[in-house]
Amino acid sequence: MLFAATLISTVPLAFGATAQDIEHLRNGSFAQFQREASQRADEQARQNREQMRQFAEQNRQQMKDMEAQMHRDQQAREEADNKARLAAREKPLEEEAMQAKVPASSTEIPDDDATAH
Repeated sequence: MLFAATLISTVPLAFGATAQDIEHLRNGSFAQFQREASQRADEQARQNREQMRQFAEQNRQQMKDMEAQMHRDQQAREEADNKARLAAREKPLEEEAMQAKVPASSTEIPDDDATAH
């Protein structure tokens, strides 16, 4: 940068430039530097906005996915509860049916005296 500034100062003098010409070159270089810095800042701001937009979109998608998973989990819990309630209701009915199928004579304990003779 120092070399460039030196050239800007010395080259115009060699060609007979006036102080006003030299000041104009310096101001022009500074204005160009400001424009380039402004363009870089604008580009960085644009990239930051784009990155924030992408993060926001990712967050929205993650929220949708989480809500869908919570809904599926809730449905699975409800189905498991319904299954457990149904099994609890059917169990006594199955036990009654099993007892009705077993003949009364098989539930009696054999008399030892009757088998001993």
